[in-house]
Amino acid sequence: MLWVLLGIGFIALCTFVAIYAEKLRQQRIKDFIALAEKHGFEYHPSGLMTTDASPSFWNFFHIETDGVVNALSEFPLFNVGHSKQAAPVLIKRSGGYEWLLFDYEYKITRSNGKSTTTTTYRFSVVLAKVPFQFPKLSLTPQTPWHNLGKMVGLRELETESEAFNKRYYVSTDDQRRSLEILHPQVIDFLESRPIREWHYNGDIVLTHLPGHLAASTYEAMFEEVSWLVSQVPQYYQQDNR
Repeated sequence: MLWVLLGIGFIALCTFVAIYAEKLRQQRIKDFIALAEKHGFEYHPSGLMTTDASPSFWNFFHIETDGVVNALSEFPLFNVGHSKQAAPVLIKRSGGYEWLLFDYEYKITRSNGKSTTTTTYRFSVVLAKVPFQFPKLSLTPQTPWHNLGKMVGLRELETESEAFNKRYYVSTDDQRRSLEILHPQVIDFLESRPIREWHYNGDIVLTHLPGHLAASTYEAMFEEVSWLVSQVPQYYQQDNR
């Protein structure tokens, strides 16, 4: 009798968890739709690798056959794993600038010769495509490995802010242009925000956080990226078109 009651309790618990998870999923969909309406985004719940992607998506990357993952292959996040997916996706065009906000995931399969395991990694990504060119510039949280790398000759871009240099490891292929982007106002802004990765390359700047996050977090990330793009000096924009 005890085992029967335990079995019923376990089934009831699983049912409750499933119902609650579905409720959260439905609420997240509603929040994303509200975010899209508030900021003028197109909302694509099933992602960009499907036939329902609007022409504005293909125009975003000026391609006709590849999806968002292939188009972003120059960025580290999109160069690892397999079974890559980007969904849902929010897309926007405004004033010569284009935006993507999307859930991203990939899988990594590992084998020790006896067993195989597959792990899924999930991220929330916000990017802007701009009408001028950035250098290849990455800001990542400082780690002990970076300090070890410096001892063996790994080069790092350092700013005039010691606090910023302690927070971020900065790598670039063009120090002069990178410092024009990382001017004091931008450094002060980044010092006031939680540390996260920032990547610039070509006409794209993006940031990402681990996990598939709430629409409110996406909105905050979007506003931060918008502010950073707005702080690129006009002379830099004119000189790098």
